[in-house]
Amino acid sequence: EFGLDPDAGHIINGHVPVKATEGEDPIKANGRLIVIDGGTPENAEEFLKLLSAQTSAQIPEVEYWIITHPHIDHYGVIQELGNNADLSDRIKVKQFIYWFPEEFCGANGAPNALAVQTAKLQNVCKTFGAESHRPTRDEVVTVDDISIKFLFVPDDCSYLNRAGGNVN
Repeated sequence: EFGLDPDAGHIINGHVPVKATEGEDPIKANGRLIVIDGGTPENAEEFLKLLSAQTSAQIPEVEYWIITHPHIDHYGVIQELGNNADLSDRIKVKQFIYWFPEEFCGANGAPNALAVQTAKLQNVCKTFGAESHRPTRDEVVTVDDISIKFLFVPDDCSYLNRAGGNVN
């Protein structure tokens, strides 16, 4: 349906969590870690334990941390990890991929409704000394044998703004 190899392709959605307690494993690229979203701030410690269990390295190193959109249940874990020195010292992140479009308006029509979330994530990038990247539609990022294609990015928020905005 999305041009994926039917034998090897997977569609990954941030609302389909890995349930380690039920024996599931996150998708790994030859032992290298890719995170999509992460969860809420109160789950930061548990999420860090999950990442640590997925690698033999003393400190887990995430190749890409992809944040699909600016809801706290998607970027809250990394925000908490970045704001807490006791936690941020226990993980490395090479690159964040996200785009919180500045042209998105809030429910009241105010422009730049996502400026606060963008600033918070820019600070998190600095904390980890990580690069950040704004994805484009149909862009593919690859780590070893795993390729991730961005099927949609909010490169035109005019239709969302006409719908009254959504910042929650």
